[in-house]
Amino acid sequence: MIVFIYISVVFLAYILIKLTKIINSFVFTLNFIIESIEILANHTMSDSIKADLTRLILFKIIRSIFHALTKLIIILLTLFLFIKLIGHYVDISINEVIIFSTRSDVLIYTTLYVILHMFIANKYFNNKKSHSKDVSSSYTALDRAIHNLSFGSITLQKMLIYLENKIFRGRVNEIEIKKPIFITSLPRAGTTILLESLSMLPNIATHTYRDMPFIFTPILWDKISRFFRNKSELKERAHGDGIKINEDSPEALEESIWYRLFKHKYQNGRISLWKNADDHFSLFFKDHIKKIILIRSINHKLSRYVSKNNANISRIPVIKTIFPDSKILIPLRDPIEHAISMYQQHKNFLDKHRNDHFSEKYMSDIGHFEFGLLHRPILFDGLYDLTYKLSPESLDYWIAYWISAFNYLKDQENVDFLSFEDLMNLGANGLEKLCHQLEVEASENEIAAAASIFRKPPSKRQVNFSPDINLSQQALDLYNELHKRCILRDIKLDKETRINEEV
Repeated sequence: MIVFIYISVVFLAYILIKLTKIINSFVFTLNFIIESIEILANHTMSDSIKADLTRLILFKIIRSIFHALTKLIIILLTLFLFIKLIGHYVDISINEVIIFSTRSDVLIYTTLYVILHMFIANKYFNNKKSHSKDVSSSYTALDRAIHNLSFGSITLQKMLIYLENKIFRGRVNEIEIKKPIFITSLPRAGTTILLESLSMLPNIATHTYRDMPFIFTPILWDKISRFFRNKSELKERAHGDGIKINEDSPEALEESIWYRLFKHKYQNGRISLWKNADDHFSLFFKDHIKKIILIRSINHKLSRYVSKNNANISRIPVIKTIFPDSKILIPLRDPIEHAISMYQQHKNFLDKHRNDHFSEKYMSDIGHFEFGLLHRPILFDGLYDLTYKLSPESLDYWIAYWISAFNYLKDQENVDFLSFEDLMNLGANGLEKLCHQLEVEASENEIAAAASIFRKPPSKRQVNFSPDINLSQQALDLYNELHKRCILRDIKLDKETRINEEV
């Protein structure tokens, strides 16, 4: 009888594991259907691209349904044969088998077996995929199922937020947000390496990849996930730009909050500018930042929240209203080199999204619409006039996008522009000046360590392209105007003056 119980527990666990995979397959099928609808509604794609992608997704839907149904039939046949086998060798009826299978001790053992199996599988597959290009692509089947569960159910998110607030309200209320720092610019301006550097300084709190997928309830997820966290190796992120990340790396996850609560701003393949935000959102956003400070810092009274979110350039007035003492930092980069980088990343993510559905879904869920099939430009004034004849698959489009973005940003008040090239070239001296400007306290050694990740700007790639001359000149004129406002310019001028004097 003991052998019978053991075999039954193992078999029932096997059935449960297979059923979870089938449910996950049907969830992916539903996501494929939603994806095809979004592609058909995307006004930025040509009809030929829409047709190609729709055919590809239709094939994925048929394949996913076929696999799920095949697995279901196999499980039902296996279950039938198991019951028949039990009835043949053991003097027991089907009703007795069902009663036995639903006993509390059998269910407990089965559940423990399933958890143990998934834990071991999760460890094994994470080790197998340790050299994958980014965090999302190293997700196991269990990781993906949890991700889909979190982002697929608004009701679940609301329930967890309510529960978290009930449990931790007292501790959250004790946190004070002091001079939060918001790093924002167009993508590929150096925002990531700046975030990485600042996060290495003491008393800095940021989002990290470990906050995925329960971004809305960071405290609860931090408490739960610590029991099965993996030690992951640093690996190059999906951008292929040499920046290495793991689950503990800081990441721009804040945008998913704006996306979930202001979906009307993300309609028709565009992102609208923010004029204001209601008091309810302001309170929620402040609470969320307090939670990040609570789980990330040792000394809550000294901690500073640092956000890197490219889409925040569309809502600077709102951020300044919610946080009047905030520091808003806008990295500035040579416009043609910047546009080339955006253009190349767009092509990179077009290929990635076409070949990896989950990567596209992952980026969509966290509100990253910068590149690839997900590209949604921010609707700056004058953007349409500059880009209506251009395609995102051309360099001129990205130069025009740069012009419209920084024409808008130059009129924003109480922001600091920072030259990406100057910071990379100045290293620790530049970071020290930046820390002084941001009122971030750090020792000389801490600043040197944080600046050690800086790399010299890449060599000029403009010679390999032939952008529109008028657009290029317009972008360079605007860049030169804004560069005069950059906070490290005085250090650069002093350095150049000393060199000239020595010569």
